[in-house]
Amino acid sequence: MTTTATSTPTVQPTPAPKAQAVTILAQGFGQETDGRQVGWAFMIENPNPGLAVESSQYQIALSDDSGTIRKTVSGYIGLLLPSEQTAVSGTTILPEGTKATKLDITFKQGNTGTIDVAGKFTADKVTYLANGYVPAVSGIISNPFNKDLENLRLSAVAYDESNKIIGSGYTFLNFILAGGKSGVTVSMTSSADPAHVELYASISALTTLADSTSKPVTGEPLVISSQGFGQSSDLSRVGFGFIMENPNKDQAYEDTMYQVAAYDENGVVIGDESGAIELLLPGQKLGSAGELSLPDGKTAARVEVQVLKGDPSTTTIMEMFTSENVTYVADKYFPKVTGVVKNLTDKTLEDIRVSAIAYNDAGQIVGGGYTYVDFVRANAQIAAEVRITTKEVPARVELYPVVTSLTSLAP
Repeated sequence: MTTTATSTPTVQPTPAPKAQAVTILAQGFGQETDGRQVGWAFMIENPNPGLAVESSQYQIALSDDSGTIRKTVSGYIGLLLPSEQTAVSGTTILPEGTKATKLDITFKQGNTGTIDVAGKFTADKVTYLANGYVPAVSGIISNPFNKDLENLRLSAVAYDESNKIIGSGYTFLNFILAGGKSGVTVSMTSSADPAHVELYASISALTTLADSTSKPVTGEPLVISSQGFGQSSDLSRVGFGFIMENPNKDQAYEDTMYQVAAYDENGVVIGDESGAIELLLPGQKLGSAGELSLPDGKTAARVEVQVLKGDPSTTTIMEMFTSENVTYVADKYFPKVTGVVKNLTDKTLEDIRVSAIAYNDAGQIVGGGYTYVDFVRANAQIAAEVRITTKEVPARVELYPVVTSLTSLAP
């Protein structure tokens, strides 16, 4: 497989006007009641309406009652846009048996200069999802730019009734389409259930933003021709599936990323998943499936799939796999799809991902799941068994084997 190097957005140094100092507006943390994990966060503002700030540095120091520093965390803020106010958050683990009671921040402002983009990320329907041992914050992030963006940093902040920060979480959003929206969830660590939560998206050091780093516009766009889902009877998980088609007859794509978000009847995000399709061959119709874990008692009203076209590639390979004898095997607790995966190449292929997609009588997708097959020998076949989540007994099922980033072409 080939990869495309990314570069960080850059600002143009300028001596005037004189920049105002970046300001830390608030800070705080929360430690698990009976655990070692701490969620920390601080609010930061770039007060300059015409200047961006690039590559600022910070250090977080967590101390106990005696003043002993128990943990430090260092990091970079890739880019603060003009007049941007955002959060920086993270989690860390303290030494066993220790309790943090104080947080100190050391901050070093980065380079200041003009930038030829303007906009502000927003987050809608921000919601705290109390979910046993893995609480989370969900929301819908909007992209104000006319560019596809990759690797945005997402920071979630938890507050108590007095507006004190009591926890946080963070993750990275693989991509967000130009002018589009993405449903996201961020796992949260806090000292108690929050009174309210906030969610922020910001440009990271890994984000591609400049024109020179955009993927070239080439070939016809990929098409999601079908998508659907089914929820388990205990409501704990959703099995999703989608069919993607490459309409280009002489161009393949590598590293095509996808994101899946589940929404309840009020449009609140209750689960998400992301992944990549390593190779989409010319003219190929390919299915991909998986499962989402949902918070207790939540019901999915819809599931949305988004795809960011990968890097164009040429290949002489037109087909790598077929599947045969695909059958649905009913089971009260673990229904599954079985079948035979055939390797059509003259190489042994290892670490193959196999997606199973279930359909109803009307041809709608009503469930899915996936597994990995360790290997398929050259010009040979192997049995596959995939557990699926579906809301009904399917009328038919399909299997789609694909290579992954782990696949090696063994002799």
